[in-house]
Amino acid sequence: MESALSIDRPALVEEVEKGLSTYIHVSDDQGRIILSKKANTILSNFYRVLYMHMSHGKADFRDTGGATRGGSRNNENFQVKAPAGEAAWGIVLGTSTAAVSITDYNLGATIPHGTGAGQLLYGSTDVTDIEIIGNMARFYITRLFTNDGGADITVNEIGLIVRVHDGFPLYSVLIDRTLATFIVPAGGSRNVIYELRVVA
Repeated sequence: MESALSIDRPALVEEVEKGLSTYIHVSDDQGRIILSKKANTILSNFYRVLYMHMSHGKADFRDTGGATRGGSRNNENFQVKAPAGEAAWGIVLGTSTAAVSITDYNLGATIPHGTGAGQLLYGSTDVTDIEIIGNMARFYITRLFTNDGGADITVNEIGLIVRVHDGFPLYSVLIDRTLATFIVPAGGSRNVIYELRVVA
């Protein structure tokens, strides 16, 4: 399975911006970067879950079904390492071109897992080790998507969905939605990479 580790990761550094930054990269079957851009936004859900951790308190958030939930700090919050075949969380892809809003709670039109028309095979979502390069620290969240259908699929939106604890249940919570257009060709695959970076 293709992994972000096969990519010349230092080459992904295109700018050194102070503070926190999130980027999205897409590579082809040979590990070549075909798209690289700054993520549209970290959504309000991200700050609500972060607040729960930093305050040891509770905060309301909206799950991917649009329901308001009241979560609390737990070690299972911010889970992103979804297993292969799981399209409800981890890195997810969609086809909607609707503008991003800070209150978005799901993609506009999620591409389902599968081998049929308009479907993609979702690999596992993985997280790399942290790298320290000079005054920069970063890590990557990666997922391989394979098109076993008979037609190309155009992706227009990328999402990052984490699992958040609320008592016993774990809810799927969208923390980033970025508009980015690329094609997953029939019989081909694309590796989608979130780069989370901080520069002192």
